[in-house]
Amino acid sequence: MLSVGRVPGGRLAVSIMLCIAKTVLVWAIVAVIGTNLLGLVLRPVLQWRHVELPSFITDPAMRRRDRFGRIAIIIIGSILTAAYYMALYHFWGVGVVAVAACLMVIRLPDLLYETQFPPLIGRRIMLSRHTRPRGGVYSIVGLLGWAAFPVLYLLICYRR
Repeated sequence: MLSVGRVPGGRLAVSIMLCIAKTVLVWAIVAVIGTNLLGLVLRPVLQWRHVELPSFITDPAMRRRDRFGRIAIIIIGSILTAAYYMALYHFWGVGVVAVAACLMVIRLPDLLYETQFPPLIGRRIMLSRHTRPRGGVYSIVGLLGWAAFPVLYLLICYRR
């Protein structure tokens, strides 16, 4: 039978509230870090053909430097992502790593939309209810994001 660890003095309600607060904090941190790492790795790859240096920069050395910078960002982002997953596995185990991967995957459709329409996003036009992406994929990933919270709660608070 699963039992929540008790706070000294037998206050089970306080223990549950502390566990919920810890879960909310971990969920928010994992979501923010995962989203940023995914963008750090995939944005240079997806925008490779869309974002070019201005036409007045014709120096080949500058163009090589731009290409080297993008490759360096991809490599550094990949190393940071691997370190992030190893740290999650070390502290919380494979279940939290799976939730973190799920939270990274649910960001992918938005990232693809942002890189597919760079002029719309680049001009900082606010995405309203009518211009934001819609469809079944966005509904499913939205549900996956919220479904990750109870799974994370069970993994953090009921682990043995």
